Amino acid sequence: MEAYEEVKISEIQEAGKKVCVFGRIIDREGTTLIIDDGSGKLQVELDFLRNPEILKGLKAGEKVRIFGGVTTRGGESIVA
Repeated sequence: MEAYEEVKISEIQEAGKKVCVFGRIIDREGTTLIIDDGSGKLQVELDFLRNPEILKGLKAGEKVRIFGGVTTRGGESIVA
């Protein structure tokens, strides 16, 4: 089983790779977060959550660590 690799957002390139990123939430809409780690911004889609209510407590400016798989949409990397 492939392990998650801790990376900066600017280093994310390869779709299908498992990554771990740490950054601040700069925006949230529904189950989608935009985070920034100082090297770039990343869209994180969390629509797979069984209980999306847990996201209600997340606010802009809070720090988060995200584990997920990289995919691309419209030429941009997304973690889901």
